[in-house]
Amino acid sequence: MPSVLLGGEVGLCNALRRTLVTDLESWAPCRLEYRVNTSCETDEFLAHRLGLIPFQGVEEGSTMELKATGPCTVTTASLVRSSGSASPLHDNLPLMLLGKGQALDLTVHFAFAKASTHARHCPVGAVGMVKQQTGGFLLSFELLDNRSARDAVAQTCASLDGVFQDALLQLSQQDEEPPRSMC
Repeated sequence: MPSVLLGGEVGLCNALRRTLVTDLESWAPCRLEYRVNTSCETDEFLAHRLGLIPFQGVEEGSTMELKATGPCTVTTASLVRSSGSASPLHDNLPLMLLGKGQALDLTVHFAFAKASTHARHCPVGAVGMVKQQTGGFLLSFELLDNRSARDAVAQTCASLDGVFQDALLQLSQQDEEPPRSMC
């Protein structure tokens, strides 16, 4: 599990932690086009299951096909590229069981968005922050896709910098004096 030692006050370190969870962007399944679903599971259940799976190599216009007939266990290995180069990050993750005579035929479409729009776009999990006796905070997190920890932290810092820049711009454009700190 990657970790980063951050110097500074708790507010800034917590802002980095929260930004890591909400502002990173990733590709995730956004829409399923069902042709056949005679399983006992609802379309919404399967959409939820597929939304939890991390994918790699997704690009604009990528789609994947899933065709299966029971009895079998449908896994991520059942997903086949139909356009683009998308593939599940992990092979053989179970999606559902199909009984005898049950069938599933669908197309998976992807979207690129921030984690703050939907949890399926969150590429990090298990984010923790612990105060260190030597000063600063240790930020640890688990990456759910194939990006490096360095890239995740760099994207987080860039996003937080943009938030700061926007806030300063808004303050500079106010007609009235900004509120003063009571500290």
